[in-house]
Amino acid sequence: MYNISKNLQTLRNFIKAFLKGEEIYLVRLRQLAFAAALLICIETAYIIFLQIQIAALTARVETQETRIAQTEQDYDKHNHLLYSLNETITSIQRQWSALNFRVLENSWKLDEAASANPPQDAR
Repeated sequence: MYNISKNLQTLRNFIKAFLKGEEIYLVRLRQLAFAAALLICIETAYIIFLQIQIAALTARVETQETRIAQTEQDYDKHNHLLYSLNETITSIQRQWSALNFRVLENSWKLDEAASANPPQDAR
């Protein structure tokens, strides 16, 4: 079990001995200071590594955003072309229907004229 009173007593003894300048505690203090400095260096290196990773990811994100924007522009262009093509096909179908109607109307007129004027023999 964790004993708080024992740890507090150890801390008090360390502080008293440190203030008296006992050699064994100075060595321990140097070791702790060295460990803290080493830990700070490792953490600094890790932070620098993470900053480099963030910069690389930021560059990738910018590239992807550019590609997405280009894809959206291409989509809009193709969508416009499809709409124009649809309008052109609809217009051609209307013209074709009108032409068929005129051809039928003219053939009816010819049929009516032919039945009104029977062909005469050239004798």
